[in-house]
Amino acid sequence: MSRNVIVDIAGAAISDAPDGAGHLLARLLPRVVFYDTVLHVGGMAHCMLPLSQLDAHKAEERPFMFVDVGVPRLLEELFKRGCRKKDLITRVAGVSRVMDNNNLFRNRRAQLRRVPQDSCGKMAC
Repeated sequence: MSRNVIVDIAGAAISDAPDGAGHLLARLLPRVVFYDTVLHVGGMAHCMLPLSQLDAHKAEERPFMFVDVGVPRLLEELFKRGCRKKDLITRVAGVSRVMDNNNLFRNRRAQLRRVPQDSCGKMAC
């Protein structure tokens, strides 16, 4: 039987449903999803902002709110479960520039591309 895992705003979750039918559902966009094709383990982070330097206090309180802190933490949890970088499929949805008057998101794609490489440099991938 499949099970749903709801990921709240600025939250994250990992699902390892044995039948591969578990679903990670985000209430809203954006989201970063990793799926291990060998272990059938998936993880999702519902990040809202690209850089934790915008609010260091919130980054400590709610790390998954920020891409640069939340995505490495999610990857770390996946690696603890035995996932390997070479087996992960990554998907990103909802990366937009809504209400971006200060141009905070101008390098959002570059930030996402950099995070897994930085994370794997510090961890056993």
